[in-house]
Amino acid sequence: MLSLLLTGLSVSRFQVKWETAALSASSKPMTLLAVGTVFGSAVRQHTSSAPSSSTAMFAFALPSFVDSLPVLASALGLVQSCVPQVPANGVWMLTFGASVPSTGELVRSKHAGVWGVVRSARTEAGVLGVRCADLGAKKLRMTLERAGALREVSEPEVALRGKLVHSPRLTTASPASPEPKQVDELSSQLITGGTGGLGLLTASWLSEAGRHSHVVLVSRSGVLPLADATRLRSSAAAVVVERCDAAEPAEMHRLMATMQCSQPPLRGVWHTAGVLADGLLVTQDARKLHRAFGAKVGGAV
Repeated sequence: MLSLLLTGLSVSRFQVKWETAALSASSKPMTLLAVGTVFGSAVRQHTSSAPSSSTAMFAFALPSFVDSLPVLASALGLVQSCVPQVPANGVWMLTFGASVPSTGELVRSKHAGVWGVVRSARTEAGVLGVRCADLGAKKLRMTLERAGALREVSEPEVALRGKLVHSPRLTTASPASPEPKQVDELSSQLITGGTGGLGLLTASWLSEAGRHSHVVLVSRSGVLPLADATRLRSSAAAVVVERCDAAEPAEMHRLMATMQCSQPPLRGVWHTAGVLADGLLVTQDARKLHRAFGAKVGGAV
């Protein structure tokens, strides 16, 4: 997909639209299952054993002031416990601002990974009874009280706002015609993971397009293969390789300070850094999450 975009070929574009319906009241019992520890007796702590209650189970990720990696690891453990057998009435993973139906709402990106874990479980492991509901970022206790109405919801992903339930739908988008871009003859573009496959592809496009005079490739090794170095440096852009771990804030601060003194103004950042730690959902664990999380998410932040 990236190569198609970079070479300017026509690709399909999509957007998410939200359908809205009234939220039905429910007096059926529910159980709150916490992912993490907060809010005292309002919830009970998740254990390593799979939930076995026939009542609906509710798990929620912690608010945004809590680091996202422990929340994501706990969510992974909960979903894995449901792989052998999902409780009769399913499991709802509750998040706060991970997916918002209104452009005016604040997005809590720290919770977005929980939705990704659940989607993987449904697609890869066939765990159809594990679903996601976003409760927004306000009036926590009141929102939790309304969560019981999820017993009447059949959608796999929803956002609860007041007395309304919003369901996402993927639709085809019609992009506006792009305005002609002028060449910025004195500017820099920074590419994290710059000596990897995606980074080199991006660097080639930026160099060949001639839109920028300097391209800075950032990588942990700081080593660019000779063939790639020769090809890139034959372009009109000046290509610089910097040794830096994008997941380490101190190293990135040092790099940015150096660039301010030695490079033209920074006009763009391309975050292609990543660590390969792929595998089936049932084989993932906190260690693998931490390994991949640092480069991709930590580097972006």
